[in-house]
Amino acid sequence: MLKWLIRIWIGQNFFMLLSVIVRNVRYIHYYNLASLRIGVFIFLSIAAFALIVLMIKINKGRNMFWLYKKVFIFSAIILTLTSALNWNRIIARYNISHRESAYFHYDYMVMLPQTIDIMMENRDVFCIPYSSSRYHIYTEKDFSKTNPEKYSEVIDRRIESIQQELQEKDWREWNYPDFRILKYLEDN
Repeated sequence: MLKWLIRIWIGQNFFMLLSVIVRNVRYIHYYNLASLRIGVFIFLSIAAFALIVLMIKINKGRNMFWLYKKVFIFSAIILTLTSALNWNRIIARYNISHRESAYFHYDYMVMLPQTIDIMMENRDVFCIPYSSSRYHIYTEKDFSKTNPEKYSEVIDRRIESIQQELQEKDWREWNYPDFRILKYLEDN
């Protein structure tokens, strides 16, 4: 009896996972991609695996150590593989290519780290008036010595800031994404 109740509970959790997946896909469809939306998919994949392993544990009579070990190994693999990707660049490319069909958050886009080359290649997208409002707090705190007229001006200020920041770095702070951005800025 208890095993059947647990199976029903696991089924409910799978239904909830599917509901969150559908909701997250809809958010991406209407509001474009963001870091936390990717994080939700990573979490959901780990949660789904944990539920599958829990079902196997119940059916085959495994112990809790076996369950924890399997979930830990899977989580470590997923987190390692997903951390190898440069999500900011993926987000920038996806959002720019879907800007006509979904909400395009200009402030979020111009402030994405390590994507200034993508912003420069798509500068025409950002040639719209910059409107100062409560949603622009994080761009204003960094770049509003004088109010920019267009988002492309925010990109120009970011370029100056990035060049200064990267040139002040010590050799021990070297990393490939920063090197690639600095090389791109020097060439263009």
